[in-house]
Amino acid sequence: MNNFKPLLIVFLLFPSFGLSAQNNCFENCWENFDSIARNVPIAERFKAQYWMLQSLVGCYMPAFSVETIDGKPVSPAVLKGKIVVMNFWFESCPPCRNDLPGLNHLVDYFKNEDVVFIAFGRDRKESIEAFLSKEPFHYLHVADCFNNGILDQFCAIGGFPANMVFDKEGRLVFLAAGGSLDEAFKDEKFDQLKPIIESLLTADYGKN
Repeated sequence: MNNFKPLLIVFLLFPSFGLSAQNNCFENCWENFDSIARNVPIAERFKAQYWMLQSLVGCYMPAFSVETIDGKPVSPAVLKGKIVVMNFWFESCPPCRNDLPGLNHLVDYFKNEDVVFIAFGRDRKESIEAFLSKEPFHYLHVADCFNNGILDQFCAIGGFPANMVFDKEGRLVFLAAGGSLDEAFKDEKFDQLKPIIESLLTADYGKN
C-alpha cells in the first residue's frame, strides 16, 4: 500500500471562503478557457485548465433546470438554502464506481441535515436505472448529462469523477476531480468532504 499511486488526480481545490462571490463565472467558463488556450502552447494547456477551474471557487451556481430520473425538478431555486453536493460520473468509469461507498456514507451521515446530494450521469436514464438496481448510489440522479448541457454548464472538463460543493447561498466552495482504483481509498471522498460539509452547516451566512 505504501507504493500506491492514484490512477488519476486531475485537480484538487480546497475551500476558499475568503474569495468574493462572482456572477456569471460558470457562464463564461468556456470562453475564458478558449481565450487562455489560444495564448499558451499545447504543453501548457493543463496549467491553463487548472487556473481556469480554480477561478470558479467563489462563483455562484449556474442557472439550469433538469429533472431527476424519477421526475423531481432540480434547479438553483429548488436548491436554495441547502448545501449542495454534486458528483459527475459515468457507469464505465472505474474510479467513479470506486468512490460510491464513500459517497453513500456521506448521504447516510448527513441524512437529517439540509444537504442535497445530486449525481449528474453521462449515461441514459434506462441505463442508470439498471445500474442502480444492482449497485447502490444514494444520490438523486440526473441522466444524459452529456446531451442535456449540464456538463457544459458546470464546466466539467477536469476529468471524472468530479465533485463540487456549494454553500447555502449557492456559491462554489470546493471542486475536485480524479479518483483511484485502489479499494483502500473507496471511502476517501467521505473523509474529504465530511469536514467541508460540516463547516458549511455551522457557517453564519448572515455575516456574509
